Amino acid sequence: MTNRFSFEVCAAADNSLLTLWPHMALHHWSQRVILKIDERSVMVDLQSYGSPSPASGPTTSSTTFDHSSSENQSPDSSTGSVSRDAFAPPSRDSSVPADTEEGAFHRSVLAAVERWFSLFGWPTGPHPLSVPHTLRRVVSDAQSNSGDGRTRRVNQNKESRSFLDMLHHLSGRQIPGVPVCRSVSDELERRVQQLLQQHEAALSFLTAQGACLAHIRPQYLLDLQEFEHWCLLQVSPPEHLLCPSPSGETSVFSQSGPEEDRLDRRSYESVSKRSWTHVLLQIYKVLVLRRVSVRCLPSPLDHSEAAGLLFSSSPSVESNFYSSQELLLLSWLNMHYHRMRGAPWAAGGAAQTPARWIVNFDLDLADGLVLASLLASHCPYLIRGFLSRMYAAPSSLEEIFHNNLIVVQVLSRLHLSINVQPTDLCDPNPVQMLMLCVHLYEALPQVVPKDIVTLSGHLHSSFSKQVRLTNPSSKTIRYQASLYGEDAHWFSFPAGSKVIIPPRSSAELSVQFRCFCLRQMQAVLVLTCSSASDVCSLALSLRTRVSHISPTSALTCESPCYQLSTIQLPLTSTFQTEAHFRVVLVEWSFNPLESESGIESIVHQAVGTSDRTPEEETQGGAERDFLSEARSVLLKANQKDSLNLLYLPFVPGKKHLCVLLLNPQVGDMVHLVKATAHLPLPSPLSVRTSPPSAPRTPVLSLHCQLGDVLEEVLQIPRINVPWEQALAVWAQHCMSEDERRRRRLTHSLQSSTVRANMATQKLCRQPLWGQLEQMKQVEYRVEVSLPQNFILPSSVAIPVKEDADGAWDDSAECVDVPLQFKADSVGQFTCQVVMKSWMDTRLYLLEVLVSAQFSLFQQRGVSHLQFSSPVHRSLTQLIPVRNETLQHWRMDAGVSGEGFSGPDLLNVMSGTEEFYPLTFLPAAQGVVTGKLSLQGGCAGSQRVFALRGVGEPPLPQDRVLLHCPVGRSSHTQLDVPNSSKTIVTLKVVTDLSIVSGIPNLEVKPGHAAPYTLTVSPWKRGRFSGSLSFVEVCDGFKAKNRRGTSRQSYEVHFSLEIMCEPAAPLKVIRVQCVAESSAVVEIPVCNGGGEPLLLEVMLEGDDLTGEGRLSVPALETLSYKVTFRPVRAGRSTGSVVFQSEQMKEFWYQLELCGLPPAAPNP
Repeated sequence: MTNRFSFEVCAAADNSLLTLWPHMALHHWSQRVILKIDERSVMVDLQSYGSPSPASGPTTSSTTFDHSSSENQSPDSSTGSVSRDAFAPPSRDSSVPADTEEGAFHRSVLAAVERWFSLFGWPTGPHPLSVPHTLRRVVSDAQSNSGDGRTRRVNQNKESRSFLDMLHHLSGRQIPGVPVCRSVSDELERRVQQLLQQHEAALSFLTAQGACLAHIRPQYLLDLQEFEHWCLLQVSPPEHLLCPSPSGETSVFSQSGPEEDRLDRRSYESVSKRSWTHVLLQIYKVLVLRRVSVRCLPSPLDHSEAAGLLFSSSPSVESNFYSSQELLLLSWLNMHYHRMRGAPWAAGGAAQTPARWIVNFDLDLADGLVLASLLASHCPYLIRGFLSRMYAAPSSLEEIFHNNLIVVQVLSRLHLSINVQPTDLCDPNPVQMLMLCVHLYEALPQVVPKDIVTLSGHLHSSFSKQVRLTNPSSKTIRYQASLYGEDAHWFSFPAGSKVIIPPRSSAELSVQFRCFCLRQMQAVLVLTCSSASDVCSLALSLRTRVSHISPTSALTCESPCYQLSTIQLPLTSTFQTEAHFRVVLVEWSFNPLESESGIESIVHQAVGTSDRTPEEETQGGAERDFLSEARSVLLKANQKDSLNLLYLPFVPGKKHLCVLLLNPQVGDMVHLVKATAHLPLPSPLSVRTSPPSAPRTPVLSLHCQLGDVLEEVLQIPRINVPWEQALAVWAQHCMSEDERRRRRLTHSLQSSTVRANMATQKLCRQPLWGQLEQMKQVEYRVEVSLPQNFILPSSVAIPVKEDADGAWDDSAECVDVPLQFKADSVGQFTCQVVMKSWMDTRLYLLEVLVSAQFSLFQQRGVSHLQFSSPVHRSLTQLIPVRNETLQHWRMDAGVSGEGFSGPDLLNVMSGTEEFYPLTFLPAAQGVVTGKLSLQGGCAGSQRVFALRGVGEPPLPQDRVLLHCPVGRSSHTQLDVPNSSKTIVTLKVVTDLSIVSGIPNLEVKPGHAAPYTLTVSPWKRGRFSGSLSFVEVCDGFKAKNRRGTSRQSYEVHFSLEIMCEPAAPLKVIRVQCVAESSAVVEIPVCNGGGEPLLLEVMLEGDDLTGEGRLSVPALETLSYKVTFRPVRAGRSTGSVVFQSEQMKEFWYQLELCGLPPAAPNP
């Protein structure tokens, strides 16, 4: 009882995973991380399975270390306590059996430590590290005796790296108590003292930094030989350093036998390995993990993102197991994970990742979604090509492995994987995953693009830019350049993707872009080091800008205002790929390709219209003067095509139209159309003195004698009829197909609401449009081409028509405008009167004939003229009229007879000869008679011509060429004119059986009616025929035509139909030796109730077979075709079956003639 002895006791308290990992290895199956929530804080504690949580709030745990039991499980573990095994001093009993789960945990920790320090621990770069052998190496010289008796000095270690070099590199400062020159003596005893001094100084330095190394002794870090020598130097060595021998004596190493000697050596190696593992993890904790700080965390989640995320939004988070830096890492993981949940990225962006609280570094990261969320948050350019292929809710080991495989692929591409394998992520070790998270915490911000590099150039060209990279360090930097993003395939590195930057120098990386699209292309340039080093990666955002556009083609057109014209724009694809191009029209008052702002606006239009619906595109065309008949075109490589554009100008002037053909995968093309809108066509006009029954003509003709002053009152219609008609026509083209069909059925295509809506869209940008309802009149500015002869007011006010449903040509609603004309010479004076307002433009033509006081005309007898022309083909005869008097003649012409026409007036100047154009246009076959009288001239005489016209059989109105595949119906529209003066009902007649349509068509006089023709071919080939529209005469018409030679009205069209074969039912490959034969049997089934007679056509020189095949009802026969090649080679043939009972079907034969075998010698 009086015996007393003293022993050293060390104790430490720490809440860090890097310190408590032995406890986790020991209780890996019996304890788990528990999240306890109260009103003021959140606790992340390590508790036993069966311990209830004392927290008042809800608890959750997404991680359990293992679900199986273990013999090492401690049933006495209590809540919030950590086993003393975490700080147990290394001893011979600390070796863990390799075949246990605890041993596997230790091996994973050791592998993670060796991996990280091999990559980042050495000052000279990556170097393999093996614990403890690499760290116990020293540089010393030793004596060795050779066989010849000479003594030589041998270098025991060629490596100059040491543990102190690693510590100095990671801490960035000199270790107190360690000399700058750390050469070690080659004498064993002195070397042991030097190493013990250095190790003790290093341990003291780390302890001062916060490392828990009280249980580590300097001698545990020695090599085996040095440790043996140290033990021999001890007068009475400590008991925990001695190994009991079988005889019961205590010694450093037992001398009883070789087996016990090996066992003692293994015990020390286990102690040394575990000691070095503890030291390295504490170095990582105090020198690397401490870099994690609150300042580097992302911006906190907003209220919507943090809903239900108490772990990330709690003001205070505490733990008995995690350090503050480790809690910050968990908070960092939670913030990025829940931020990315608001923007679905997994499963192609179609699913959200499951909600979770990340409270550990192993099982919460096992499915790869948390790490992938980190990558997606920092590198969104990797989502489309990589991360979007991940499972949003993996439910099997295969899906989890798939996710982790993608994560490792992304990390490898960014050179951030630190040699982690997918299996390491599927079965994660918390220490290893902590190191990976710290590595990503430091490296991921480097791959976030911070600067923008803009590449600008011409469309349809390649342009490049040099990116200058500077190296301020004293080491050579080797960068590997990579491109990521949806548009990355448009960029390239013409000079290679590797960049070598010498020390304190710079180098350039050439980035090239192939510009084929108008929209801005974006990609991310990532520069990573080819090997792990302390050199940061670099990310740059690449953007493109089209600075110049050369149009693919340019076209010029002209049209008067309010007149619809069709422009055929020739198209030729400049690409080598067949593609569909979306058509976008952009109008300008100037050429936009000549200004930078115009090009930017074109690019904006190309991008802004990509998501428009067809209805929105149609409605947008109301504000323009151009429309495209097709919203998209299919262009083949180097094949010419055309695009029909509708042009209906409303304002005189010039416009430039850019036709954009857009395809985001192939490229874009820009065509330029330069359009000039002239003044509108002359509108009808009358004077007050005109009789009410007098027709209005586009040219108002007046007459006066020389010396007189002509005074008239012009009657200007209140309604601009051409403008109203143009509004109605343009509105019909801007309607959707359903709207047009509905209004056609209700006969409201040209209603007042249609015109009013179109006028609103056309004039809504005019300043006075909003005041139109309060305005009672519209002011017009009057411009006269001959102001010296025609005197008109400078402005005319026309009242606004209140009743919009009135007739357009209501002659009673006119505005009186006084006109005064005077001339000092004889002749004809033509004047243009232009009236312009902010709403519309009008043009009127005035023509005044000034004659002398007297005129003479010599009367002649009656002449006879005979005409002969095919139906609907006009024939014009010029009749000479010579004026040999001194007066100008103004002759009135009267034409009668169906089909005859000519001008109503002929002016013949004194001493000249003019020609009167008389036109004959027969509307039907037969003979018609008529009369032409020219009255005026000398003494008001009259000249009479008797007319006789013969209508010959009509020529085709048009030649229609159609391409149609067999088995499908194609439709085309024909415009059937009616040149007669009455409404006709036409019967449709054709000689082609594959053509169909409605049987009758009614056409108004002077108009053309559309007729839809349907072609349904049942076999291939070229078919020619005709389509005739013959007038149907009822009893009243037939009675009126009795006794006349006029026949029925007819219109003819010639048809040429190219029927192209459909796809073959099957492709059959046939091989046969030349000069021999092979038989192919093709089964033909008749599923009908009647016999089937088939005509068989064989295409191929070496094919033979029957020309007909009859298949009985409900039976199947085999058609035999023989292939007999005359020479070796490949060819293509076909077997075509045709019948009027069904559509054509055929088989394609891939024929191969083999060379004959060589004769045996």
